[in-house]
Amino acid sequence: MKKDKILSTSLSKLILKYSRSDVIFTMQREVRDTPILQILTADIIDNHFLVDYTPSSEAIERLVAAFETTPNIEPIVIRNFNNSYEVVIGRKRLIAAQKAGIKQIPALIREYTDEETLLVLLAIARDEHQISPIEIAIICRELIKNFDYSQKALAELLHLSRTQVTNILRLLTLPKDVLADLSIGRISYGHARAMITLPLAEIRAVNKQIIKQKLNVRETENLVAIIKGKKQDVRVNEFEEHYHAKLILSGKKIEITFNTDEDLLNFYEKILRDDN
Repeated sequence: MKKDKILSTSLSKLILKYSRSDVIFTMQREVRDTPILQILTADIIDNHFLVDYTPSSEAIERLVAAFETTPNIEPIVIRNFNNSYEVVIGRKRLIAAQKAGIKQIPALIREYTDEETLLVLLAIARDEHQISPIEIAIICRELIKNFDYSQKALAELLHLSRTQVTNILRLLTLPKDVLADLSIGRISYGHARAMITLPLAEIRAVNKQIIKQKLNVRETENLVAIIKGKKQDVRVNEFEEHYHAKLILSGKKIEITFNTDEDLLNFYEKILRDDN
């Protein structure tokens, strides 16, 4: 059974409210007069919607180091949840504070429903560009699953096209190890989107190749196109080995990337010699 949903008559008002570009500013204004409390970090649990998504360890470690030198922590936003507190805004700050052994953290308590919690998370993910697309995908999935949101409504909330929302949701079909690489920035959203239509085994192989060879998105798209139906000429491998280069066939174009400037110069001089 789906969770209690805010009446459909107010759904349009919610979408209008959380689709605005000034949501964060409005929230800050709303809580300006809310008392800031010192809450035991041990009494605050992770957000249960995002518990399967682990923020970048590098981002957490930077915050831990910052807390050791600057004890002033920006207040987080929490809500009452299952006889405890659940973090809504400031998840990385909470995780870092707990890891740093900080006993108390400044917090604002808001009475958000599950639906409003997800909408707040989505608005922040949209307006703060450091948020991982995986996090956005999880939030969208929960709004669809638990509150019957359509992709059209999500597109309006995110200021994206419906196709873009579909592509974001498809990220959740990727293997967990690939999602982990995406979450820590080893690959980009463009890389992930290019691989997403491949079989799982091929996705893992391409992901390793992206990281090992430092392929850009365009090179990844070309590689995926070859795997999905274009048979690569065996002479390509011979060319790459002989000239110490990477060759990508794309339609009527050939892209060649040399390992060093010297390799490029040697190839250029050979072309000139052969032409004469």
